[in-house]
Amino acid sequence: MFCAAWTILVIVFQLVAGKAFADHVLLGYIRVAVEVVALLSWFAGWIAVAANIGIEACSEGSTSCGALKAATVFGAFEWLLFMVTATQATSPVLNSKRRPGTSTT
Repeated sequence: MFCAAWTILVIVFQLVAGKAFADHVLLGYIRVAVEVVALLSWFAGWIAVAANIGIEACSEGSTSCGALKAATVFGAFEWLLFMVTATQATSPVLNSKRRPGTSTT
């Protein structure tokens, strides 16, 4: 539940911050940090669910085995999507030229 709620907050933050405050340098670093937290949350959730798929969870007569496998695949897919968006959010911040604090004219 945390990953889903955090993902919604990340999407709202990225949409608002990308449109309204695009020229702020510090906000670029905050956007990267938010993306990385979402990336790590989905990775940890994916691994935690995958670790629960074992002999007891997928024994005969168990009805939760299919749901655990589906949650594992969904978590891995979300983690891959956040890998892509985190890379796209990080690239402009790391490749940006530093603006001088005072005018050179």
